[in-house]
Amino acid sequence: MELELTMAMSISTPIRTMVAALVVTGATVVGIAQFEDYRGDAYVPVKGDVPTIGYGSTKGVKLGDRTTPARALLRLYDEVEGVYANGLKKCITVPLTHYEFGAFVSLAYSVGVPTVCRKAKPGQPPNLIDLINSKQYAAACERIEAFKYGPGRKVLPGLVKRRAAERAMCEGKLEGRNEAQTAGDASTLNWIGIKARLAAKTDHVGRLHAA
Repeated sequence: MELELTMAMSISTPIRTMVAALVVTGATVVGIAQFEDYRGDAYVPVKGDVPTIGYGSTKGVKLGDRTTPARALLRLYDEVEGVYANGLKKCITVPLTHYEFGAFVSLAYSVGVPTVCRKAKPGQPPNLIDLINSKQYAAACERIEAFKYGPGRKVLPGLVKRRAAERAMCEGKLEGRNEAQTAGDASTLNWIGIKARLAAKTDHVGRLHAA
């Protein structure tokens, strides 16, 4: 009986790790790609937004730019790990589960690292990062749904749907999201990166031959 109770507690208790040791899972990258869809030509998603291309990339993008699925996936892979995950690691000071970290990375990819990392001013209610770093994990996951506004503080249905999914990820409610799969997810992420690089190389060679 005591053994069964111990096992039950170990299963229900989230396993958290300092974020410096966490990697972005393949599920997170795939989830972001699904949220963002794919556009081969640079466009402005909503009035007042910035030019976007591929799977939601914006840095250095201008209208008239074009890409391919292979190059866009490669860029997504590099940006998620190199910019957004690493950016959050500089402001998050407490341990997280892989799925909590993945949800906050996905949110940061949508709203920007500075927005996620912005601390509340003295005397003001806590911001998301304040909830995270005070280990108010449930409240932090719930707060994700507050980021549902587009330009002009207009609630966007697409953002409402995305935030609900990110909150579910943060709370570990998405099907198949648990620590037992993290090693496989890390391998999936590596596979995504390798496949994208190979595809980009093939695309480049194909264009040279076509020329």
